[in-house]
Amino acid sequence: MSQHINVNVIAPGRFPSKMTQHIGNDEQALAEDVALIPMKRWGREEEMAALVISLASTAGAYMTGNIIPLDGGFSL
Repeated sequence: MSQHINVNVIAPGRFPSKMTQHIGNDEQALAEDVALIPMKRWGREEEMAALVISLASTAGAYMTGNIIPLDGGFSL
């Protein structure tokens, strides 16, 4: 393995985006979707940013080869 190269993957759940806007624009579909997420809400941009910043900082220096779910508990 190469030194100083960390590879991790973030597996996001639902976040507001172009890919999910069709759900977010339909109140019934949104309520049904959120009901499936243990935290009962979609993720926020700042939560994704915080994880990315952490992984890119020295806090993530010893972390590599991981798939990190950021999905409000959906993958449990």
